[in-house]
Amino acid sequence: MVVRPSLHKDDTVEKELVGVGAHVDHNGALRDRAGKEIRFTRQTRPPGNVPPEQRPNPEELRKRTEWDLFRKEYTVIDITWNQSFEPNPP
Repeated sequence: MVVRPSLHKDDTVEKELVGVGAHVDHNGALRDRAGKEIRFTRQTRPPGNVPPEQRPNPEELRKRTEWDLFRKEYTVIDITWNQSFEPNPP
């Protein structure tokens, strides 16, 4: 399960965890209602700042395959970059 990123400032990690039925198991791992472990990721690039499409090289294809396997094994909650949360410059 993948929780899609949202740019709405009222969306919180707590709301996402409630939405997937998060609980802590007897080993201390955070799991969703189906029992899959929950992992968090963070976007490093602002939305809309997408580089031009390029032909993927073998290393990028390997990373994509690993990423797809990661997303199948875990419930992934994406934490997005959102400039509305940044303080105003002085």
